[in-house]
Amino acid sequence: RRRIGWYFELCIEAIEDHASEEGLAVGVTRCGPADVPAELSESINELDPCWLLGFDGQQWDGGDLCWHPCPWHSWELSKGDHVGVLVTLAGILRVLVNGKAVVEACFRVPTDAPLFAVVDLIGATRA
Repeated sequence: RRRIGWYFELCIEAIEDHASEEGLAVGVTRCGPADVPAELSESINELDPCWLLGFDGQQWDGGDLCWHPCPWHSWELSKGDHVGVLVTLAGILRVLVNGKAVVEACFRVPTDAPLFAVVDLIGATRA
């Protein structure tokens, strides 16, 4: 089989309150587990470098250090949904919900170094 990239998946266990228009953020970082600070700031985008999709309809480009609008709103997730994150060998970052692609980042992720999963459980999501 041919390798297509890096992939991880999580399952939504609970949604506390759909009144919040802020949901989880998913993506990748080059920061390995041993390099993650003991205390992080309030926003996971400060994990340097990282590339993220979700939040309240935003995407974070850790290469250019800037925000972009994102057509996917993670607060629309429901209990039991499976959220997958794929980074292709070409650096395309995609989010899949229940096996279907729902968004593709407007930037490319560098793939010349190891990548690690990032999940920020903001809003009202538990996974």
